Amino acid sequence: MKKRSLKTKAIAIFIVCFVLLAQFSIAAAGYSANENGDLMSGTPESYRIYTIYAVDNRVFDVQNALSADNSIVWTYPYNGDECQEWRFIRSGYDYVIQDSHSGKYLTVKGDSSSANAEVVISSRPSAGYSSGQLFRVEQIGTSMRYRILSKCSNYTLAIGYNSSNRHLCQLAKTSDTAQVYLTESGPYHGLQEGYVHIQQYNTVYSADDRMLGINLSAGELLNSKFSNTAIYEWRVRYQGNGYFSISRGNNYLYCTGSTSGTRVLLSSNVSQNGCLWKITKSGNYYQLAPKSAVSGDTASAVLGLNSAVPTLVSSSSQYGRLRIIRSHYYYNYDMTIYAAEDHYHSNNYSSHTDIFNYACSSLYLKNRDNQCLIFTNNDEPYYDTSEITDLMKTSNMFVLRAHGSPTSFVLNAKDGNGSFIGSTTTYNISLINNMNSSALNNLKCALFLSCSSAEDSYSDGSSASNFVTAVVDRGARSAIGFDGSVDCRRASMFSSYFFEYFANNQGVDQVVASDAFDYTLRATRQHYNEDTYQSYFYNGYVEQKFPIE
Repeated sequence: MKKRSLKTKAIAIFIVCFVLLAQFSIAAAGYSANENGDLMSGTPESYRIYTIYAVDNRVFDVQNALSADNSIVWTYPYNGDECQEWRFIRSGYDYVIQDSHSGKYLTVKGDSSSANAEVVISSRPSAGYSSGQLFRVEQIGTSMRYRILSKCSNYTLAIGYNSSNRHLCQLAKTSDTAQVYLTESGPYHGLQEGYVHIQQYNTVYSADDRMLGINLSAGELLNSKFSNTAIYEWRVRYQGNGYFSISRGNNYLYCTGSTSGTRVLLSSNVSQNGCLWKITKSGNYYQLAPKSAVSGDTASAVLGLNSAVPTLVSSSSQYGRLRIIRSHYYYNYDMTIYAAEDHYHSNNYSSHTDIFNYACSSLYLKNRDNQCLIFTNNDEPYYDTSEITDLMKTSNMFVLRAHGSPTSFVLNAKDGNGSFIGSTTTYNISLINNMNSSALNNLKCALFLSCSSAEDSYSDGSSASNFVTAVVDRGARSAIGFDGSVDCRRASMFSSYFFEYFANNQGVDQVVASDAFDYTLRATRQHYNEDTYQSYFYNGYVEQKFPIE
């Protein structure tokens, strides 16, 4: 299955960038959040749920959790209720802001353009969103504070609270009480909406861990080892009242049972209760319970991945513990992995896909599971060169496992005879060299597991022209590659040691990457020598390579 073009995928993975209108002084495109989910720069991601904090350290709350039109919205101490969670939905350059509890929308009453006009929740009119339901989000300088500007005031007034009764109203943009900050609400009511991989959970990531997939031609569920991106990617959508649907296209996970052994099926009718699932997190793992198995806050049975046919298992069973890796979800990723399979190598040496085994788990075990996983197997490349460029710019780590040369790498898979499949798509180093000097400032470390990605670095060091030096010259904090060829066995060994260290050590990514590189060289020096294993690390100031002290 081919991935969407960049234009259409901007909607699927939500906002990549948007054109700013100069007259509105909107925050720069993009999205970044700290480890607590606080929005730090850019604008909110469409369809994500946020808690909106006011300067009194209270949050936007629907009074008494009411759901009727014109119910009062005020600031209230945070308690994690759904009526304090707001979904931001893109509408052109504006947002509508939806109450998670009632499904109704933040509204300037009467679409008033006047200061002090009351702000409530109300239904969407049949003719479409009213001007009082449309808002623009403006970052205040470079701070974490924002203003929510109303369209009905021509964006001259912002949403704040009346200091006497704390009710929301329209205020002057300069008002202190019209400043807010946003933090993601996902931890309190399961996952946010987006695309995910659902996998058997073990404390140690294994290549044999089963993953929930779908046989697209037969319309049946699979529970097998990861082998193809498309069939293992599920879309999670919030359906209200604490429940989510989980789908691949028009195929929804479906179950009406409440006991172990009940088979999990597929349905095309999302309106059925059997398509509703409660998603809860406990430590590093998740559990997915069908609505029929939920009573209060507990579930009698949950989805289990203990056999080829997915069934319900006891909520205490280890097979009901699932790893959920988010994919095509954020604007910024903790890690992007692009692997192009070589079927000749996988038959004779080792698979390119083993990079997922090492890399995915390293960040997951650090509770940083926001990863973009791309696996090209039998079809032509899922992503084109412009999309790869964009992923380099928007990922903290970028990992490539593909065939390469000093000036390019190929995005295609190879067949069992060693020939590229389909029309060859090549990523040329000139695409990096033509970037501006700060284009890759977000990239903490790039790992190019491809031949000649650090060509001539052992003789010319940082002055050599290759992928490692190119990305660092464009703002990346560090990069790793190979001067000369690297076969699959060496790449796999390097990956296993590198990500083992990375998973078990905390700190700034580029610093941990440097230490992980040193650890890897020391751990593998008994197997390889300087002439056959010319791995190279560079961060703009320091280079590391064989031989080591």
